[in-house]
Amino acid sequence: MRDPARIRRILNKLEMVWAMDRDARFGQLAYILFWQIPETRRAIDQGGFTTMIDPFSVEDDLFEALLDQVIAERTLIVSDR
Repeated sequence: MRDPARIRRILNKLEMVWAMDRDARFGQLAYILFWQIPETRRAIDQGGFTTMIDPFSVEDDLFEALLDQVIAERTLIVSDR
């Protein structure tokens, strides 16, 4: 069973990250964050390759580690790593 305490812990960190860019909509914030996790990127062929994100299988500890990194760096970065 997953640790129920993770919910409050992750939400608190997510709030700190969102406060860095208060004008961002939640969907934009989520997309920016998940884009930084290489495992979420998928290439699909629809008459040409398109890259999309698929955050379904991202474990909470990986997402929390990303939030910790963003908080430590005090910046949201949209780039390929």
